[in-house]
Amino acid sequence: MKKQTSDDNSPLAIAQHRAARLLRYSGFRAAISGQANHDAICVGYAHAAIHGAGLLLTGNAGTGKTLAAKSLFAKSYHIRKERDDAGLPCQQVYLFELHSGEHLTRLDNWEPTEGRTENVLLDDVGVEEIAVDYGQRRDTVASFINRWYAWRTADKVGQIVITTNLTGRQLVDRYGSRSIDRLMELCVTVALEGKSRRQTLPVFAVRDGKLDQVAGRA
Repeated sequence: MKKQTSDDNSPLAIAQHRAARLLRYSGFRAAISGQANHDAICVGYAHAAIHGAGLLLTGNAGTGKTLAAKSLFAKSYHIRKERDDAGLPCQQVYLFELHSGEHLTRLDNWEPTEGRTENVLLDDVGVEEIAVDYGQRRDTVASFINRWYAWRTADKVGQIVITTNLTGRQLVDRYGSRSIDRLMELCVTVALEGKSRRQTLPVFAVRDGKLDQVAGRA
């Protein structure tokens, strides 16, 4: 991100630099996802802030989606805190990690609290299992997106933030065009590029009686 100047004080630029500061404060560096991905996340966050929209981060595993989402929205809205450091009420963010069956059940039962601005972060959309009730398939995430759309239209909730490894086409195939069309109205989308940037630990294998390191860092 370039250094902000006195001539660069538009609301969008201010929000973009706020995103960069939040990422930096949380230990999220450009090296984690690559500079282009880092800057795209900041731009997406800024547009979401300006438009009062949510944020959808897509891309391959290991590109920094989850860390970025938690960094931005934990610091912005204080995940799981009722008040900020000054004692003022916070906007609440509910975190649902969808690889967890417990979190998926909580999501299925979640309802907004009257009189509060609440936000949700759905992490790793696409890994959850499809529920079956009395032989009928029921998709908890698609159902929640449709409920959130109705709540948002009625101004009962704040923003929805989603991370997923699925592409746009895969999201439509999984959740249906109706749900994803609504999601596109709710969220600014940032599609991150590249392969996983996680540092793999050493992988060893015995070949012809000799131990070799076949993958991972030394």
